Amino acid sequence: MKRFQSEWAAGTATGLLMLYLAGVLLAFPVEVVAWLLLPLPVAVVIMVFIILTDEKISDKTFDEFFYEDFDYRRNAPGQPS
Repeated sequence: MKRFQSEWAAGTATGLLMLYLAGVLLAFPVEVVAWLLLPLPVAVVIMVFIILTDEKISDKTFDEFFYEDFDYRRNAPGQPS
């Protein structure tokens, strides 16, 4: 259930952002663009809160890996390649 919440929150925030950008690029009236902008900060805050309160703990650290779902190791100074 928690994973569904984080995916839903990220998808909603991304969808709202794309809708806002489409409104700007397609030259919607200023009032419409302003109303599209209003829910974005709320959606981002909810998304961040849901992701940060997720109970899943990763066994990979950011010092070793860039992404959890990809096994690419960082090339940090002092680490073997």
